[in-house]
Amino acid sequence: MKKVCRKLAKKYYTPLKKVKANKVFAAQMTDKLKAYDLMREISDDLVYYQLEILYRGICNKECLEEMFLDAYVKMYDYWQDLDYQQRKHQVNVDLQPYLEQMCCFVYEGEVIYLPMFDRRMNQLYREEMVLFALKQYQRFKHAFQPYLHRDLYGHAPYASDFCSAELLLDDGKDWVLYEKRTTTLYLIQHDTIVETICLKPSEPCERETLLLLVEDYRKADEIAFLRHLLEYHLCDVKMEKKLARLLEKKHRKAEKQHRKKHKGE
Repeated sequence: MKKVCRKLAKKYYTPLKKVKANKVFAAQMTDKLKAYDLMREISDDLVYYQLEILYRGICNKECLEEMFLDAYVKMYDYWQDLDYQQRKHQVNVDLQPYLEQMCCFVYEGEVIYLPMFDRRMNQLYREEMVLFALKQYQRFKHAFQPYLHRDLYGHAPYASDFCSAELLLDDGKDWVLYEKRTTTLYLIQHDTIVETICLKPSEPCERETLLLLVEDYRKADEIAFLRHLLEYHLCDVKMEKKLARLLEKKHRKAEKQHRKKHKGE
């Protein structure tokens, strides 16, 4: 099975950071994270996704801070005449249209806009931006690094618009991401990519087809894996011929073992 995956990877795999259509976004993400001293080496595509989630969270954070400043300036002439609840209400009304357009996900009943922060910090940015009129809260605008966390929300950020891949499977043991841009499946355990299944660049595959391949791999059923690759034309003609020969070889071996087993009985 791993031998087949290696063949596919050699033929089709391109790291996300090298995908031409992704270069502009990757450069923007890198520049933003470097500005906050948060960039790290993209050693594999899972690290890319982790940085992508962090980047989109920081973009949300900056947007909310800018929108609060706009609301505050608009209300400046009568700010002191309002009590806390009135200020909070007006700021939240002004921010709501922007919140509705942002990446988010629901975790244990709470809407999370900043996956790199805990729920209290999310509540602050979601409902209490009025506090940013106070000096002690303004430090979060630049010096927020001590408040960063990873994996507070499990795989929920990967199932949202924070991640450009699709979370195809998450059963508590394994989880699988599918990248449409490179038609690549990532089988992940303990935050480590244990296998990539790379398919020919084409229109994105049907979810059911991808899940068949994942199930074949998890069952170590190489014959079914090869058969599904061929049946759904997930490789180019040249690769199909190689895999067809390998499938025929596997069938002959399986039949030989079957005859040997029954002869021994």
